[in-house]
Amino acid sequence: MKFFKIVNKIVVSSFLFSSSIVSANSLNYAESNINAFTLQKNSLEFALKYSKINDTIDFLNVKDTELKGVPDSIGSIGDMDGYGIKIRYGVHERFSIFGEFDKQNIDYSDEKLKNNKIDVFARYQIAQKPINAIDAISVDIGYNQNSAEQLNVTNDTLLNIMLQKIKPGTSAKISNGDLYKDDMKITLWNANGDKIIPALSIDDLKDSSWYIRLLFAKQFTNKSILDLYLGFKQTDIKSLIGIEPKNHSLLNDIIGQYKIPNLNRDENTFFTGLNYSLEFFNGLIGEINYEYSTTNRADDIDYITENHTVDASISKPITKSFIAFIGGRAMYRQFSTDIPYLYNKYTQTTFDHKYGYAKIGLIYKYSL
Repeated sequence: MKFFKIVNKIVVSSFLFSSSIVSANSLNYAESNINAFTLQKNSLEFALKYSKINDTIDFLNVKDTELKGVPDSIGSIGDMDGYGIKIRYGVHERFSIFGEFDKQNIDYSDEKLKNNKIDVFARYQIAQKPINAIDAISVDIGYNQNSAEQLNVTNDTLLNIMLQKIKPGTSAKISNGDLYKDDMKITLWNANGDKIIPALSIDDLKDSSWYIRLLFAKQFTNKSILDLYLGFKQTDIKSLIGIEPKNHSLLNDIIGQYKIPNLNRDENTFFTGLNYSLEFFNGLIGEINYEYSTTNRADDIDYITENHTVDASISKPITKSFIAFIGGRAMYRQFSTDIPYLYNKYTQTTFDHKYGYAKIGLIYKYSL
């Protein structure tokens, strides 16, 4: 409710203020969506993106300096590859809508996490040149969501780490698929006589956020724009940890007694940043975006509360309609703000590492 009250006040104030201004001049977009100027009316843009980090594509040297040795813990993050689709449409001279879908395949705790990310928002330009130092003011209202299918962790080392986190000092442990409890070895079998390998399940992985963002643009020349912005995001997070197979009575008697909690929670994030765009040699467009965020979390999950992210890209117009780009994203505390459900009381210490990936893509512009 707090989020919608804030939105209501800003939107009402915006429409009252905008009634006395003229329509804004629209500027072309490159790779970044951070721009207080809206799209031209009836312009439609599509973008395709491919992202990757591995031993070969590691422009920040993250694999050697930050992630070496980390995969032996719950919540560790390794290689990633993914693709994205972005759509932008200029509804009016002062109103544009944006949509983006990303599919990320992330090496996560010796498993493969397949995260689906959706982000949609509407941008309304409040004012053009309200004062000499500002050329445009806009407000974004948006929604984003991350979700993934169930993960099953079967690695003995990771399972034992998790058992100690759930029940510190427990004598229960798993070795070669066998469960040991107080020096007693227990092997699980199904009705067909096949051995059952215990697994840690991470299920119901999802976070949903509503956010509002206020942007201020200053155009220094017809080839140089600086955008400053600030915003607030309210996030609902769901995830559930359990032991597989769930319906095995003996396994439940031994481990089910630990009463593994769900990891559902709400959190609020405040963020601010800047985006600088510059057209330079032979029509190249360089963009760099820096964002700082701080998240209000409960006392038992406040190991990491801040994050710094940097996005940079260089775009090159190929034709009047097509633009190619290449760039990267760097995160000081991994995906703690990008994919909130990954951060919880059991994984929070693994986020004390930098992370980054490279990206390449193509933008198509069309006027209806």
